[in-house]
Amino acid sequence: MIKELLKHDVNIRAYDPVAISGAKAQLGDSITYCSSLESSVIESDGIVLMTEWDEFRNANFAVLGKHMRHRVIFVT
Repeated sequence: MIKELLKHDVNIRAYDPVAISGAKAQLGDSITYCSSLESSVIESDGIVLMTEWDEFRNANFAVLGKHMRHRVIFVT
């Protein structure tokens, strides 16, 4: 999904507590890697949630939404 979004000049800020090293190996510097969920949503237009880690299941989306430009969430 990330590679397809990049074809459309989407600016991607990614966070995954487990798979970030794999993403870096595949995507290099084509995206911005964040150190926390909160930092990944700052001034974003939306969230694409592509994992089932408890950190994301238990996220306070009302608080995260306060840091976003638009409050759109896609769950895959």
